[in-house]
Amino acid sequence: MKKQNGGTLIAIIFCSIVFIVAYYIIDTSKVDYEKISDVSSTYYIGDTVELGDFSVKLEECKTKKKGDSLGGYAAVDDEQWIAIYLTYTNKSGDEKSISKNIRLINGNGEELKELTFFYSAWGGVHLDKATLINGGSKTGFVHFRNTRIDNLENLTLQVSCNSYFDEESTFNFKLVNK
Repeated sequence: MKKQNGGTLIAIIFCSIVFIVAYYIIDTSKVDYEKISDVSSTYYIGDTVELGDFSVKLEECKTKKKGDSLGGYAAVDDEQWIAIYLTYTNKSGDEKSISKNIRLINGNGEELKELTFFYSAWGGVHLDKATLINGGSKTGFVHFRNTRIDNLENLTLQVSCNSYFDEESTFNFKLVNK
């Protein structure tokens, strides 16, 4: 009898966790389409988009190729690394956490993986989770590993209001100046 009660308790806890996670995903993925920029436009370095509670500006982009030094103690071991510098500014009127829904697409149409570690070679601050008061901003870089060498004009940065990158709330940035 005790064994059955333990299994039931575990099942209840598991279902509760799944419900909470599902609620959080649905609740945080709501998009107020009146508070976002035109997603049909293509944006470039220096452009800013309104992304609901935040504005996001593409500041700059830097690359390193296989063999380039990473601060003198290591070298890039992938074909290409790309660091993208963004500024998030809270426009909500409330304290909000940055929701970093970004991805990079290479010239072959492959979604590149964000690197989970970073070196000081890029300069600046890594853009990680942050909570910003109204009007607060944070600038930092996000970096990706590319499986090939691409020219910056062949890469597309996508910034989205949600984690599933639907067409109605995803912005396309080219990593070059206009």
